[in-house]
Amino acid sequence: MSETLAQRNKLLKIYNESLQFVKGDICVQNYLQTHLGKLQLEQTDNIAILAIGKAAASMAQGAYRVLKDNIIHGLVVTKDDHVLGNALLPGFDYIESSHPIPTDKSLTAGEAVIKFIQGLPAQTHLLVLISGGASALVEKLNPVVSLKNMIQANDWLLSSGLEIDDVNRIRQQLSMIKGGKLASYAKHLNVTNLLLSDVLSNDPACIGSGLFVPALKQNRNIYLPDWLKALLSQCDNPDVESELKNTVVFTDLVATNRILLNKISAQCLSDTGPRVFDTHPPLSGQVEVEAEKIALQLKQGESGFYLWGGEPTVKLSGRVGKGGRNQHLALLIAEKIKGIQNMVVLCIGTDGSDGNTVDAGALVDGETITRGEQAGLVAKDSITGFNAGEFLQASGDVINTGPTGTNVMDVVIAHKWE
Repeated sequence: MSETLAQRNKLLKIYNESLQFVKGDICVQNYLQTHLGKLQLEQTDNIAILAIGKAAASMAQGAYRVLKDNIIHGLVVTKDDHVLGNALLPGFDYIESSHPIPTDKSLTAGEAVIKFIQGLPAQTHLLVLISGGASALVEKLNPVVSLKNMIQANDWLLSSGLEIDDVNRIRQQLSMIKGGKLASYAKHLNVTNLLLSDVLSNDPACIGSGLFVPALKQNRNIYLPDWLKALLSQCDNPDVESELKNTVVFTDLVATNRILLNKISAQCLSDTGPRVFDTHPPLSGQVEVEAEKIALQLKQGESGFYLWGGEPTVKLSGRVGKGGRNQHLALLIAEKIKGIQNMVVLCIGTDGSDGNTVDAGALVDGETITRGEQAGLVAKDSITGFNAGEFLQASGDVINTGPTGTNVMDVVIAHKWE
């Protein structure tokens, strides 16, 4: 086995072992076992579970292990193809919905969620489990917003290069359930809202667009096209904080990107004891800038493991090919380390999906560009055409994990050796 192949396998092993610590079922189970007293969950309580997001099915599993004797009903809303037959829980209903762009299925799911909450007996303890993806999976439109408007807005937002917090604040204004508005249907319940964070700020109002958390005010100006500004100006959003002043919702985080990075760092150190460089600030800028930063640090730095977490932004233009931000980032880095024989870099989405593909990301090295071009593709064309997925498939560098049961943004793990 070549040294590069050995290092590639090592990186994948470190990532896969570390990811287990932030799986939705494990995080929720551990949290509930530790915090039942703080949550004021009594042994006699009737408990209902509402789980929404890419990791919803997994999070519901964790809650069921701890609370199954008290659960009266459960509803799981997750992404298409994210419900496995052997993971179905008794007494739970499952809905698969649309992501990343909302569709009619999202509206149907939104109505099902409202009906579920309204149908629960008074004083039921509603345990809400939210993970990334919830923004698209469930929706109830503002009366002045059509589904066509919502699709157009999400198409623009996802290709705009805006940070996710800004994207979700705009989504909140277009919706009748986001920005804490869903909590208005749960005034007869006791609500605990547990979140698996897929945003850098870890702001509960931005995770899943804050279904049970009032929206934060917009503190800075961002560019929006005139048609979107006009649409937002027509939306009459209620004063959610005032409306919910007598509604108690306890909110807490069960997993974050930082927790995963700490686990990866520990795994790297336990491997052979090389140095680990946990880099700051996190990935949040334009993907081209982040790729340059990563490649430069690797070239100039010492041997060891390098870790980054976060979510770079991609501003799409023209015809878009196959791939997502992690594959795009990986191909940009591969181009910058072409011919270097002592580096491997993994760029991966922790939820197991990347852009318009079923792949999670890519693991590249100094020969990635050569392998892809030997297959007849041109790296620069794939980059400008946002077609990194096709190139990396040809070079043999795409990583496919399938749905992982978690979603704590993206990570980049690199190893440089002597």
